[in-house]
Amino acid sequence: MAVWIRRALFVVAALVAVLVAVAVWLVMTFNPDQYKSLAIDWMKNNRNRTLAIAGPIKLSVFPRLELRLSRITLSEAGKPDEFAALDEADLAVQVIPLLRGRVAIDRVYAKGVRVALLRDAKGKRNTDDLAPPAGAAASAPAAPSPASAEPAQPLAVDVSSIALADVRARIKDETAGIDGEVVLQEFSTGRIASRITTPVKMVVQLGLKTPALKGELRGSCEVTPDLQTGSIALNH
Repeated sequence: MAVWIRRALFVVAALVAVLVAVAVWLVMTFNPDQYKSLAIDWMKNNRNRTLAIAGPIKLSVFPRLELRLSRITLSEAGKPDEFAALDEADLAVQVIPLLRGRVAIDRVYAKGVRVALLRDAKGKRNTDDLAPPAGAAASAPAAPSPASAEPAQPLAVDVSSIALADVRARIKDETAGIDGEVVLQEFSTGRIASRITTPVKMVVQLGLKTPALKGELRGSCEVTPDLQTGSIALNH
């Protein structure tokens, strides 16, 4: 029995060594400039938008997959005007749960986000080129599936926390008659998982010209999301 235990420990140690070696190789060979160029070229060729990534891209893969971005701007389609910008963002995903079909996110953080949401009198939005037309997915024919195939299980998602700060939306909607700015000064949550109650805190500042509406909203509550059905229960 002792021999088999030693052999099992040897196999585990060898597997860990391989995983560490792969992780080190990924970090050592990661070239952020290459990925910057790919993203910039794709956005220009496919969406006619100018993407600029002035800050560094940082990636770590163990013990968690962590991506840090900063100083990103995206232009309007075919124009140099700023559509969206991001000062800094951080996303960390645990690696081991991915092997078990779970997405366990340690942290979602973003600060200094700016976005312009525009719609003209004819209903055309400045985001139309970034999303498929409504109903496109529903009109596409579904691929036939074998009668014996089992329905796919929904992916389990578990987020430890979400923290957003200084998220600004410039809104000009000629169809709805809205013009002004909405600032999400602070937004934070606890753990986000299906059917788990979590605290939510937010501070919103309103600065609308049309309709004339200015002020600040502060509040906190508890919500219980059901990620499988997409519903959210608000607990007073």
